[in-house]
Amino acid sequence: MNDEAKCKLKLTGGMSFEGDITLAVAHQIIGIAIGAGSATHETGRRDSAPPKNAKTFLADKKPLTDVEKIACLAFYLTNFEATSRFKGSDIERVKTDAATHISNLARAIDNATRQSKFLAKAGEGTKQITSLGESIVNALPNRDAVTAALNDEPSRRRKRARKKKL
Repeated sequence: MNDEAKCKLKLTGGMSFEGDITLAVAHQIIGIAIGAGSATHETGRRDSAPPKNAKTFLADKKPLTDVEKIACLAFYLTNFEATSRFKGSDIERVKTDAATHISNLARAIDNATRQSKFLAKAGEGTKQITSLGESIVNALPNRDAVTAALNDEPSRRRKRARKKKL
């Protein structure tokens, strides 16, 4: 993809703009407009264009476990398809597009939510990716960085059961 290619942009609203911009600038503006939060997507590569599809994104990230695959698919939905809240059917659609195998999708989504804390409930049967999930995906494919991201996350301690008084 040629980042020097010209695009025509027209923005309207409180103020308006119309003019020619480069493809790289168009990617930045679209990233901000869809709510990605910043002008660049965190794909693990600096100054790169967004991935063509979920398949190339997963190929770049190289997740090893089902919960890592779920986190990557959730990250893809959130950052490249502008779907901050998603259902299992959305994950399944992107999984199919990525041509990846997850043996039990419902169990993997549940494990990514309850055990790994890569996803969180967002109400009405939807989920969203957590900051830990984003950290893990940003760290991939570097396994040392994944371990560091997991260690940086404060763990939740369970309270011990009180002994019954006799």
